[in-house]
Amino acid sequence: RYRPLHQRGAPEGHSGDRGGETLKNSCVICLSNTKSCVFLECGHVCSCRECYQALPEPKRCPICRQAISRVVPLYNS
Repeated sequence: RYRPLHQRGAPEGHSGDRGGETLKNSCVICLSNTKSCVFLECGHVCSCRECYQALPEPKRCPICRQAISRVVPLYNS
């Protein structure tokens, strides 16, 4: 029977929320680097700088496909 991943519990050797927290902060394109920029005007935070630079012209948000007019660096504390 199917159960959503968040209801299955952590696999052996993994602590509860850590893996989900890491994935939540990962770039949606490469899934390796941490999200590090905010796309304007849409406001999505979904990409690392390297993947943003690799987007084809005209650059569009990978989440909503809106044109990216400006990019603001994201500083996590």
